[in-house]
Amino acid sequence: MQPSLARKPDSLAEWANFYADWYNTTLRKVNEAVSTTEQNLRHVAEMQGRELLAYNEIDPNDPSDQANYFLNEGAEARMFAGFERQLVIANTFVAYQNALGNTPNKAVTDRVAYIEQMRQRYSALLDKIVGERGLPPAKSTDAELMRIAEAILANPKYQFGRHGPVVITTENIVQREKELSEEEYNDIDISLAGEITLTGTKTTWHYRWDEFKFATPILDDQSGKWYLWWITAKNFHSGASNTPIGKWVSGSATKGGVILETNF
Repeated sequence: MQPSLARKPDSLAEWANFYADWYNTTLRKVNEAVSTTEQNLRHVAEMQGRELLAYNEIDPNDPSDQANYFLNEGAEARMFAGFERQLVIANTFVAYQNALGNTPNKAVTDRVAYIEQMRQRYSALLDKIVGERGLPPAKSTDAELMRIAEAILANPKYQFGRHGPVVITTENIVQREKELSEEEYNDIDISLAGEITLTGTKTTWHYRWDEFKFATPILDDQSGKWYLWWITAKNFHSGASNTPIGKWVSGSATKGGVILETNF
């Protein structure tokens, strides 16, 4: 980098002073940049330490942790992406110390090795947890409920695709009902005093239906993995004008965790 001149020095002494000032200013800026970089790296290292501690506190025997970190859709990808990001951060410390001509200290190299070990541990736990997961216990083997569930899964409207064995997870059909209301305003009147009057209509719908729940593995075409889905079958007797009345339909359908085909 060449120094900029506001005025050309007239003597060798002035040239010497100019370059001395330029050198000292440049050195100060470099030292400030190094100090700022090291402060930022220390901050990142502290944050990384807390994140790694959180990873280490994952309990593979806790059903909630099993779902959130191993079985739920995307959990595996998020975890491995997290390990990769942590390795990039740790290796940045190594590269920085190498760039300064220093041998990376033991704390830095130990952290890289620790993250690698953590990733290997997670991979082994993932294989174990997924390998042990089976279908939920059946609470009913009623042939009519099985027929209804199969018909819902085969309906192209829902695009469930290829599925495995169906398990009824409720003992019987349950009757439910609720009311929903909607107000539609078609006129707004504002008086001289600023009072607002809304005029419109209120419509209330009374929903009444039968339901039961079932589970089944469904193949994810993109990943080639099987996921356990939890589905509610509903048959409405009353509802809004667009409610399908008198036929079994799919209500809520929740995609659960990974399950091996050999465990069906």
